[in-house]
Amino acid sequence: MRIAIDIRGLGSAKQSGVGEYTLEILRALFEIGSEHDFILFSSGTETVRRHVLDNLNLIDIDRYRAHVRHEHYPTPNKMLNLGIIAQTSPKLDDLVDCDVFFFPNLNYIATSKTPSVVTLHDLSWKIFPHFFKARGQVWHRTVRPERTLAQAQAIITPSTNTKQDAVDQFEIDPDKISVIPHGINHNIFQPRMQPQDHGIRSQYRLPEKYVLFMGTIEPRKNIHALLDAMQHTTCNMQLVIAGGPGWRSDDILDRFEQMNNVHYLGYVPHEHRPALYRAAHAFVFPSIYEGFGLPVLEAMACGTPVITSHASSLPEVTGNAALLINPYNSNDVVAALSEMSRSDNLRTDLIESGLKQAKNFTWQKAAEQTLKALCSVDKTTKES
Repeated sequence: MRIAIDIRGLGSAKQSGVGEYTLEILRALFEIGSEHDFILFSSGTETVRRHVLDNLNLIDIDRYRAHVRHEHYPTPNKMLNLGIIAQTSPKLDDLVDCDVFFFPNLNYIATSKTPSVVTLHDLSWKIFPHFFKARGQVWHRTVRPERTLAQAQAIITPSTNTKQDAVDQFEIDPDKISVIPHGINHNIFQPRMQPQDHGIRSQYRLPEKYVLFMGTIEPRKNIHALLDAMQHTTCNMQLVIAGGPGWRSDDILDRFEQMNNVHYLGYVPHEHRPALYRAAHAFVFPSIYEGFGLPVLEAMACGTPVITSHASSLPEVTGNAALLINPYNSNDVVAALSEMSRSDNLRTDLIESGLKQAKNFTWQKAAEQTLKALCSVDKTTKES
């Protein structure tokens, strides 16, 4: 089977959660799917092409050259997108000869005859539009997700919560949606301290005892509630925040500078994150909405006890392995931090249960289920 995969999302230097998902699912698909041919589709300027290649090198793409090839089209993405919006040309499957087209994320999508499978990571832009700047809201309207999801032969969501959101918001047939949780690279995210950990800790000048937040600095992550909690907690711990600035981050960044118990690291490379997790006393993630919540899983896999929201998909990911709080009540965060600080037994229980829970999530399992969905769509299309 010839499987085309849209990797236009890898065209930037710094990758967020969706980019990391794309890279990990690619690596795992290439490992288990050697009997298939994978065609990686990207487009854009020469700068974009270089970013795509740099990101592909992170998964050692040359290892899979026998059954993987990359096709880049130099058409600027703005021109390509305009053609898709106008429903004229080009159709993506006119550019790539394949049996099925896999889209790891919503994008400007148009296919004429080839069946498609789309991963829908979350519906934050639909349920909480006020968390997005006007440009982001316009982008989601012009992408026309309702059309893309209606035309797709199959949809993948990382959680049951996101599946239900899709059914509620777009009236999609539930049988069309497969829940395939994200995985974790257990060779990287593991509890055992690594030789480089001490150097990374020194590089960032981390305090002796700290709680950690990892994620983009934006309103949806509910960092204000975490900062409120740090102003009222009596726990003798610092707060370390790692993540690049997002929309409406200025007022949050201003608060960082006014608090002497907050250390802001900015964007942290993927390879440095396990060391930050392992050294943390706890990981706190009070997000209001997540389609999956990969940082929570990463923290648990590194043996770090987790405090997170009882909202959206987060209880689904953590199971019974985290302290769940009301994201709208900073007093809940204060109480959870206090409880974590007082009880070594609680920390031990959360560490053990978190490690056990994290083992349920692997990229191999995610890739196997994704490949099954792709093969099923191809088979159904040929039989019809």
